[in-house]
Amino acid sequence: MHPAHPLDRSLAITPAGRNVWHSPSSPLYWNSIGPFGGWLAAMLLHAVLSEDEARGDPVSLQAQFIGSLRQAPFSIHTRRLRQGRSTAFWQSEIRQAPEDGGDAQVCAHATVTLAGWRETFTLTDAVMPPVPPATTLPQVPPRPFGAPAFLARYDFRMASGPMFQSAPDMNSLLWVRDAEPRRYDARSIAAICDAPFPSIWLRLDHPVLITTVAYNVFFRTGAAGLASAGDGHVLLQSRCASGSDGFFDQDTLVWSETGALLAQTQQLAWFSNKPLARP
Repeated sequence: MHPAHPLDRSLAITPAGRNVWHSPSSPLYWNSIGPFGGWLAAMLLHAVLSEDEARGDPVSLQAQFIGSLRQAPFSIHTRRLRQGRSTAFWQSEIRQAPEDGGDAQVCAHATVTLAGWRETFTLTDAVMPPVPPATTLPQVPPRPFGAPAFLARYDFRMASGPMFQSAPDMNSLLWVRDAEPRRYDARSIAAICDAPFPSIWLRLDHPVLITTVAYNVFFRTGAAGLASAGDGHVLLQSRCASGSDGFFDQDTLVWSETGALLAQTQQLAWFSNKPLARP
């Protein structure tokens, strides 16, 4: 953890009972109509990693974003589902009371798998694609007005896949790092895995409203491997198989600057036919 960094300040939680945590909420990673999905995933993971009984590194996080979360205090409830000899399974839920009162409702939940990494043989087909170094590419300029707060938290350098230009496919290569550099760990990777621009925006000539429904992160290295990536850019190699009937998928490989595979992410997102104002 890096207490002074915006990500860690936004994830600050305090105990509120056994397996219950309190968050005052934070505007730092806010999106247009709620928090940035990657931040929600990082918060769900952070609560589990804050438990005294949590053992091992995250190997997977499988989340669903169920309902809206307001800019207001909320709670995170964790539960260890099972502890094996080398693998543990945890549940994490974000709950918030409705604005007009009543019982707290689940806004997002996740299953987090923790394990110890073992030395085994290695079989690898995936290879980092050839791409210009991040420092040779221009930074994606900020929107002139009305930009969601979370966009300011990252430095984006697009290597391929310009948006809203009716591209022939929905593949993209995007360098990203924290705007205020921070050494990588599971929390920051869980967040940055949601940083690719929506794949369907590449094929369209205009933006449409989207919202993530299911969000999975598979960590491909432990704490030491993530830390070895330093605080530089990571390459997000994204593709989409199909966008139809109101939903699209997006699969992303996350590479370090030296070509190490850090994580994989899979998303299913809802989209609207209604055009949005161009960002």
